[in-house]
Amino acid sequence: MEDISRKLEREIADAKPNPCKIQKEEQILIIDNFGHVRPGGHLKILARVFFVFGLMGVLAG
Repeated sequence: MEDISRKLEREIADAKPNPCKIQKEEQILIIDNFGHVRPGGHLKILARVFFVFGLMGVLAG
C-alpha cells in the first residue's frame, strides 16, 4: 500500500508545473522635484566605473 502511495505522490509531483522563474533586474529610478520619473541605469554604470578607478587608486598608492 505504501509503495502505491509513494508512486502516486511521485506522479503528482511530476505532474505539477514548475513555476516560471522571473528574473527581475534592479532598476534605479530618479524622481526630480517636479515628480517626473526618469530611468537611472547610467548611475549603476557610473558607480562601477568609480569603484574600479578607486580600487586602482588604492592598489597603486
